[in-house]
Amino acid sequence: MYSEKETLSKRTYISVDHAVEHAGFGCAQIKYMLVACVVFFTEVQFIHLGSLTLPSITCEWNLEKWQILILLIGASVTRTIGSFVGGSLSDKYGRKNNVILGLFSMIFFGLLAVIQSDFYMFVTFRACSFFFLHCITPSALCIVLEISPRRMRFLAKMILAVAGQLGATCSSLTAMYFLNSMGWRDLTFYLTLPCFIPLLIFCFLSDSPRYLFLSGDSDAGRRAMKQIYQMNGKEDISHLIRNIKDHDRGNVR
Repeated sequence: MYSEKETLSKRTYISVDHAVEHAGFGCAQIKYMLVACVVFFTEVQFIHLGSLTLPSITCEWNLEKWQILILLIGASVTRTIGSFVGGSLSDKYGRKNNVILGLFSMIFFGLLAVIQSDFYMFVTFRACSFFFLHCITPSALCIVLEISPRRMRFLAKMILAVAGQLGATCSSLTAMYFLNSMGWRDLTFYLTLPCFIPLLIFCFLSDSPRYLFLSGDSDAGRRAMKQIYQMNGKEDISHLIRNIKDHDRGNVR
């Protein structure tokens, strides 16, 4: 890796890796990380809440053991499939677009599940909500890691993991104090509404510059890096970034 001074003075181009290292860790990374923390917080919160509200759901519909099994398997299978599909969609359509689509769909199907009076419709919409919820997390993780310097990537992953554990703690405390008084429907409804916050914020953020360059949209990639430089107060060297060729895909330094 060339030093920054040597790169700017002797080279006619730089890689996206060097551009990200030049940006450092600042306001841009913190902003993306805060939104990603909300995503991870929401993911673990709803998984944990599903277990905490299971006795209430069982009593409301007087479920048999095999119906409870359907409810649990449906959520588990869709979470697994959602993670795989989410990673694939993230590589094809972009990290930002996948997060926005996933958040909107998760909120939409989650609210539909809450108002259902039929058990099987509830299971269907709940499974769809968990599917899209797990489509989001690979993209949120990717976009944070791809705009962070190498020395900060492990810390970023740890912060996101802590955010997830806080989601589990929050759901436990919320259920302990409000589940009996509010009921599982109202509790799930009010915990779903804050998910609109990261949805709206992501609409105004740029996609990952690495993804934009890999997808061939160099102009959008340079604009994204320029935005990061401006937020971090760094010199704009986005015009020196070369496009990444297809044979460079997957070579993460």
